[in-house]
Amino acid sequence: MSLPVFAEPLWFLLTPLIAALAWRAARRTGTPDFAPLGLRLPSSAGLNTIAPTPRHWPRAVETLALLLLLFSLARPQLPGAWLLPPADGRDIVLLVDASPSMAIRDFERDGKPVARIDVLKEVIGRFLDNRPQDRFSLVVVTDRAATLVAPTTDHALLRQQLQRLHPGLGGNETALGEGLALAIRNATPEGDARDTPRPLLIVFSDGENTGGAMSPREALALARERGLALYTVLLGPATATTTPRPDASNEPDLSDLSHHTHGEAFLGDAPDTLDGIMRTIDRREASVAPPPSERQSLELYPLPLGFAVLLLGFLRLRSAWSERA
Repeated sequence: MSLPVFAEPLWFLLTPLIAALAWRAARRTGTPDFAPLGLRLPSSAGLNTIAPTPRHWPRAVETLALLLLLFSLARPQLPGAWLLPPADGRDIVLLVDASPSMAIRDFERDGKPVARIDVLKEVIGRFLDNRPQDRFSLVVVTDRAATLVAPTTDHALLRQQLQRLHPGLGGNETALGEGLALAIRNATPEGDARDTPRPLLIVFSDGENTGGAMSPREALALARERGLALYTVLLGPATATTTPRPDASNEPDLSDLSHHTHGEAFLGDAPDTLDGIMRTIDRREASVAPPPSERQSLELYPLPLGFAVLLLGFLRLRSAWSERA
């Protein structure tokens, strides 16, 4: 069992002062005063038969009450369990492909076909629920790349903007390289020297780069320069998303991007698979809480404070009774 500790022990420095006041009061009342008692007797014949009534105990009770008040001011506490501080938040950038192909209804939910973009919205929403302490931003890719939501802890805003997203917003192409470059700059802004966990970049797409001013290879070089690992999720059934690239193409695909940045590539070919992918990322990139530095404490001062009030109240009632008598 833990021993009590005191949150404000400096109050005990007043103990000598209370002891001095008690000693002085005891000296003043050292000789009992029996004059009022003698005046009530019809004669002095019975004086030697009446026992003297000491008057020291009210002072002792008053001193005890003051010591209890002092004890209360020192705030005795029983230490309890350690308080776990909140985990350090991290910056997470979600790069979402909003090309027209994201409207393809090749996922199933309850036996009914569902569009890729609708499944993705639900999966991202559950991912947000698991990471309330993190800052999210949303980058959308079609013909061009744009930051739809700047880094924020307002997850409600992110959900709102995500729900407004629809395939074909802004064009028919997939400027994946340009989107990657923008997302990387959002995740690791130049000159940012904050001591925070490594930012996280998750890419959701159902195809390869088909437009934009920057190629995926250039974006890959930027990611490696910034030391950023990429998690990529290829959306859609395998037969619909994994088409061989022309030999002339020298651009990295989603798998290459993850491999060369020490991230990981996933194939999201069903709603349950997507949920499992996000749980895997959540587990591998878990936010780390700093070691606990504070403990719960049970305050004990109400007990001595209550006794002190009772004692002082008793003395006050006694004094009033004596004056009335």
